Amino acid sequence: MIQPHHITQACRRTQDALLIATEKPSPKPQNGGGGGSSIEAPLPLPVGLISAKRELADWLADWCSLVRDGLEVVATYDLDEHSRLEWLGSGERAEFLANHETAQDFLDEITVLTKQLENPYLPRAGKKYIGFYGGGNVYIRDGQTEVTLEDGETHRVADLRAYNAAHMLDTEGTASDVAEIIKTFFGHDITPQKITVAHRNDKTRKEGKRLEPIRKEGNSNIYRVWDVLNRLC
Repeated sequence: MIQPHHITQACRRTQDALLIATEKPSPKPQNGGGGGSSIEAPLPLPVGLISAKRELADWLADWCSLVRDGLEVVATYDLDEHSRLEWLGSGERAEFLANHETAQDFLDEITVLTKQLENPYLPRAGKKYIGFYGGGNVYIRDGQTEVTLEDGETHRVADLRAYNAAHMLDTEGTASDVAEIIKTFFGHDITPQKITVAHRNDKTRKEGKRLEPIRKEGNSNIYRVWDVLNRLC
């Protein structure tokens, strides 16, 4: 059953994708026949990305109109995509969409549009994203020990991972947000379901570690990365 927090999370993911989609995709390494490598010049924003942004703008106009008319309220959002997504994904608007007969259509459509925005920035084949350093997104292959950043400096992968660990532990988010951070930056395959199940089961535990959210935002529990790691890892 679709809940308001599903609407909220979908809108937040799209907002995050829009923030990333203001930058040019990272250059793609090209291996030559002699075993060396070269870097292509940075690409302009792909035509598909520009098209996806336009499609999202038109799509948001339609859904905002549906919600506005359905609730019989005056629009309180600006005409940019971020403001409309924030409006749709919060308060009574998210509740209205979750309970509407087209709720699944909303989630399916926004997921497709979001993936179109994310696609140019996905990790290259065989590589894993480890963070933003030295002016650009950094991807590494399994077993790689050093990486050269966009600013030209070379760093040990272990040092970048240690930086991740030191700066991500206090990050807060929904179960989905925290699970994604832990998988990306710490390498543990924790699902949002594992987090919510642990919290639910811990309510009856009298001894040992207990996983508790630090607060609620609407219908969503907000967790700290360190708390989840400490409980499940």
